This record gives sequence, C-alpha cells and structure tokens, in this order.
Amino acid sequence: MNKKNLLVALSLLTLLFSNSLLAADYKEGVHYQKIALKSSRYVEGKIEVTFFYDYSNPASLELNSHLNSWLQTLPENVYFIRRPSTLGQKNWALALSYTRAEMLGKGDDVNAALFKALNQTPPGLNSMQELVAFNGEQEINGNLPTHILQANFKRLSSEWADNPKITTPSIVVAQKYLITKKMAGSDKAVINLINELIKQESAAK
Repeated sequence: MNKKNLLVALSLLTLLFSNSLLAADYKEGVHYQKIALKSSRYVEGKIEVTFFYDYSNPASLELNSHLNSWLQTLPENVYFIRRPSTLGQKNWALALSYTRAEMLGKGDDVNAALFKALNQTPPGLNSMQELVAFNGEQEINGNLPTHILQANFKRLSSEWADNPKITTPSIVVAQKYLITKKMAGSDKAVINLINELIKQESAAK
C-alpha cells in the first residue's frame, strides 16, 4: 500500500472510531431526556420516530432537511410521523392542510411545499384565501371522511397540548426519548442519536 492509500485508510479508520466514541458518549439527561409521550399513535412491533416542528421556524426547516436524507435509509422496524405545530390560528390551518395531505398519501410532497412557502421571502400563505388556493394546487381539497379527519387532527392537537416538554423542533423516539438540537449539539448529532436509540430499542425487543 502506497503512502497516499495508507493515509486514506487511516483517515477512514479515525472517522469510524470517532463516530463510535460519539455514540458511546450520549447520555440520558444530557443529550436526550426520558419522557412519557401522551396521545401518540402506536404500531405493534414498530419503533416510532416523531418530528415536532413549526413550518415557519428556520431550525425546523434545517432539521427537516436532515430528516429527509435520513428517511432514505429508514429501517423496516421504524415508522416516522410528522406533528406540525397547532399553536395559533395560522399553524392550526397549516397543520390541518398537512393532515389532509397525509390522509391522501401526499404527506411528503405537501410537507415540502409548506416548508418552501413559509420560508420564502416574503413568507407565503398569509390568508385563508392563499391557503385554500395552495390546497387546490396540491389537490388536497377533495372530500375526506369527516370523522377520520377530525380524529386524526384531534390526536395531533392533543399531542401538542398533552406534552408541555415538547419544543420546536423536537424528535421523540419510541414514545419515550426526547431529542433537541440544543441537547444533542447539532442536527447531525440528532440524526446519530436517533439511530443509536433505534438500535437500543431494537436490541431490547
């Protein structure tokens, strides 16, 4: 092995070793907190990863971008759900639009479109008329079973109301591990910690 290849190999080993040390250094109460998530859905045999966020919040936009990449490698025993903020009239309306989209199988596309609209300059969707037009463009204005829509949106609202420790943005793994960028240190660390807690939960099952 020539000197250049040896240096590359050593660099890769150092990176792998550093990542393992980082994972081992995560501590409950420091990098994440234990909570009892209330009003959440539950899927038998699956580990839930929940994203709590606000469409007009820059930190939520940034973490959403990291999560989009992470979702490309989602383990089979994990399911991911989004919980947009319902605080305030505007967020309430945006969250309802996302709930409709999720029910129609358009959650990913509409979520991306909502983030784009709320983080452009100037921010969009500032009136009900604009939101109705947006819903029409996204084709999510169609009739849906009212009782199911109400039940889904009530559960979303309850998760925010019943979990006062949840801030924007936050991740909750397995209904019991709360992670924020402030605790973890960076968005990349949040993703690493999600993966470590999934491994921990998978091993315990």
